[in-house]
Amino acid sequence: MSCFINAEVIVVNSNLDNSAADLALTGPLTAGGVITLRSAIEFANFIGGSNVINFNIPATGVVIIPVGTGDGVEGDPLPEISTSLTIDGYSQPGATPAQVACNAVGFEVAQLLIILNGGAVTNGIFQNGLTLVGGSDSSVIRGLVIQEFPANGIDLNDGSAQKIVGNYIGTNETGTSAVPNGGNGINITSVTSDVFIGSLLLADRNIISGQTLLTGAFPVSGVGIYTEGSDAQIIGNFIGTDSSGTLSVPNRTGIYIFNPISATALNNTIKCNTIQNNNGTESLEGFGVIINGATDNPILSNSIS
Repeated sequence: MSCFINAEVIVVNSNLDNSAADLALTGPLTAGGVITLRSAIEFANFIGGSNVINFNIPATGVVIIPVGTGDGVEGDPLPEISTSLTIDGYSQPGATPAQVACNAVGFEVAQLLIILNGGAVTNGIFQNGLTLVGGSDSSVIRGLVIQEFPANGIDLNDGSAQKIVGNYIGTNETGTSAVPNGGNGINITSVTSDVFIGSLLLADRNIISGQTLLTGAFPVSGVGIYTEGSDAQIIGNFIGTDSSGTLSVPNRTGIYIFNPISATALNNTIKCNTIQNNNGTESLEGFGVIINGATDNPILSNSIS
């Protein structure tokens, strides 16, 4: 086990979806002697503290992790994240974040190689790609493709100061076509605050597109980013476009800020995003940005059409 863990870094070396065999005795190792993303999250939650999950899966090109296919966990989503955890898809050899082009004109799109596919997930209440709950403060989700989960791509269910950066949510690995999740791309509850979705850095830009499904199981679905929380920074993302920012990969709605009676959705900053092609037709959908019952949410320097 020591060859896979060093200074709280857990390295996933298999795209299987099996659980850890014995967290107390063999840490994140499965019965087959490998470390999967599922077993790595289980172990991180088990030891607590701040941990990092990196990837070094032997493969050429894109690696698909078929969530819900592991022995004994058939149909199950990944474990909820209940500790401070960084999951870094860009650690997979060959993956690269978006960056300024070598001729300093335009940018080079990201090369994402780790896909979380939820097409086999059928069990549980939270059928999300990744669910962050209490204790997950300051977690970072980076460099992943998250697609085809029955619920949300990423669900920020509790906590604060989490960062969602450099991901493709609701698309294929190139960010050029839709592979939607059933709920919303990113879902933020009213007890979550101070999250960062993207930034002004190219490497942190998320592509949040393709969320076109209207799912009766959810009060709101088909939204790129849905939030009832406060103090989020939603900056520098492509929402409803492809990875180049020029072609349409629409959501039903780009961003939806909703203020429920029991919460205060305040001070969410929407800045420097490209929010385009979000063209749903149902009531309260089909807009670039919806703010429903909330105040003091600045919208600054975006391209919305």
